[in-house]
Amino acid sequence: MWDQVVSYIEGGDAVMVWRAPTDQGFAFKTTGQNRRVPVDFDGLTLVQFRPEKS
Repeated sequence: MWDQVVSYIEGGDAVMVWRAPTDQGFAFKTTGQNRRVPVDFDGLTLVQFRPEKS
């Protein structure tokens, strides 16, 4: 399903979240022009912001 989302995203943004056996209880992916990027920080997935485009 994620491959189809990525194929058809065009100018949009998408986030997919699912239950996972992690300390947080979930995992997620993002795609598109969104400034938010998942980053692993000592086993926790945090959200990092990319710099704004000038």
